[in-house]
Amino acid sequence: MIDAQIDGIMLGLHLRSIGLPDEGIIRLCYGTGYESGFGSGGQVATTYVTTYVPDVTNPASPSLIAMPNAITNLVDTRVAGVCGESPVPAIPGKTLLSAGYFRIMDMTDIPYGVTRGFPNPLTTQQQIVTATTNLGDMDLVGLCFQHETEINDYGFDWFASYAANFSHPDMGTASLYGFGPLLGDDTKGVNGWAVTAGVRSEIPATKGGRLGLEYNHGSPDWFSYTPAADDINSKYATRGDVLEGYYIQPLNKALDLRLGYQYFKYTHAFSGWHISPAPIDNFELDQEPFLPYPYPDRIDNFYVVLDTTF
Repeated sequence: MIDAQIDGIMLGLHLRSIGLPDEGIIRLCYGTGYESGFGSGGQVATTYVTTYVPDVTNPASPSLIAMPNAITNLVDTRVAGVCGESPVPAIPGKTLLSAGYFRIMDMTDIPYGVTRGFPNPLTTQQQIVTATTNLGDMDLVGLCFQHETEINDYGFDWFASYAANFSHPDMGTASLYGFGPLLGDDTKGVNGWAVTAGVRSEIPATKGGRLGLEYNHGSPDWFSYTPAADDINSKYATRGDVLEGYYIQPLNKALDLRLGYQYFKYTHAFSGWHISPAPIDNFELDQEPFLPYPYPDRIDNFYVVLDTTF
């Protein structure tokens, strides 16, 4: 649900202190995110951003006009929640049941940063962007079960997870960059959901090699707070389907070689962003060759990774 750069605090209580399973723990979390460049934990007096609008006076030649905008009363995004995990002693093997609830408060439309092709898509020069408004709040809930066991003396692991998001927009607010309000609707809340599952098994005669397969699906309005994910695109934020297969071969006690393939198939654009999850059919370049922000309907990602344990 969350993989982001957040400055905060987490307090954990081991459940063994109240007579529950030894490995169980419950945590309280609070943090501030998206703070760099416009607030550092407080409220901004005034800042400015430059947005671009089409030049309606010359429709025959696509061009944009720069519009400076003063931004006032902007507050930083905060995140608060509770999460935890515990084994399930009634089930043989090694188990872990995890659950969490988080509220993201006063979500801004975009973090501070340096980009190319945004917000002006007609230039490749570097552009500085900052947030333009607070859009509202978002709730995230999730549940995941993991199980490790043995079949014929070989390790076999599997997991299954469900998560959901619920928006609470500030009425009448939208990004000044032109992408719209929170999850595309500033009049009512919008809900999304996602499921994921995976299996992994040791392969005989490979000296510990493991073969894995994972699948995840996100609904059109699914949102996960995962801008720091190191995938080519955030896998678990996908609005659509992702199928992944991989093989892990231990090279020594501290080094593993991992070979894998990910197949992304999107149904809606802007996965991982909390604004305007438009249908992918709206982004076909053969239908609209002047799209300022095209979005792929498919990604094939092959990877080779060396994992080191130390």
